[in-house]
Amino acid sequence: MKSLIMILTAGLILAGTAHASSLEDVVDGQTALTCDLYQQLSLDPGNVFFSPASISLILGLVRGGALGETAQEMTAALHFPDNVKALHSGNLDLQKSLDLESELASLAVANRLWPDQRLPLRDSFLNLSLSNYLARPEALDFAGNPAGATGRINAWIADQTQQMIPELLQPGDITPATLLVLTNAIYFKGTWQYQFDPKLTVNQSFRVDPQTTVEAPFMVQKGALPYAGFPGAQVVELPYAGTDLAMLIVLPDQVDGLARIEAELSADWIRRWTGNLQPVSLQLILPRFELDVRKKLRENLEALGMKTAFTAAAEF
Repeated sequence: MKSLIMILTAGLILAGTAHASSLEDVVDGQTALTCDLYQQLSLDPGNVFFSPASISLILGLVRGGALGETAQEMTAALHFPDNVKALHSGNLDLQKSLDLESELASLAVANRLWPDQRLPLRDSFLNLSLSNYLARPEALDFAGNPAGATGRINAWIADQTQQMIPELLQPGDITPATLLVLTNAIYFKGTWQYQFDPKLTVNQSFRVDPQTTVEAPFMVQKGALPYAGFPGAQVVELPYAGTDLAMLIVLPDQVDGLARIEAELSADWIRRWTGNLQPVSLQLILPRFELDVRKKLRENLEALGMKTAFTAAAEF
């Protein structure tokens, strides 16, 4: 299923001056990274599903331990603020703004540092990890017990995601040569502000591409929803109850129109989509779906310019 683009958006209330500026810079950078990475990942067949916030947050911590050309490439490729202090303070504010727990919605962000017990980490890096990324270190024996280390990290991730991601790491991901693992987990469960009536769910054909259709259950609702029409696409926003969070759905006008939207996806386009939404009475028909995607991003990050970090010349 690759005929829709869905983006989780968040409204952030910024207070103060310096911290507000740092948070805005970080959010703008994450939006730009979202578009860059999506264009990279959409070149491969199949579904695209990823968390830009996870990638940006954990690599922000990595950037805190980088020097020289390694640091410069990361800043440019990942759209980090040039001021590294602004990056770290903005990431801290972002994590705090995403902390949500209510009867209607739950959103949690967690980071953890897993050094091999042979690896001494500088106090400055540990302090940064704890103070700005809320990431506590836990030493593991990668050399002597890689399977046990894998199990411990997977158990932590499963716990942070309410068992939704039970085995992120696979056998062989961690080897005796591994020195440091950094993990981020984001868990979200929300309630639609405007509910779909289960009685109206019906099976219909979903067109994957011009040649392929599959049967899928479609949820149906009628009502006034934030909507905008653009050349080549329609956009609708589904807000979550009791939060500033919403799902933004982009539907191409043509069966084969997704590739064009993917090629043109940019931060400016997302701002235009969200900035022109107006309540419109409509019938929304949306397929139910479940995604399970595993992706190694080294080649994609290298294509964006983050190259030295993956070589023996890296400075950390």
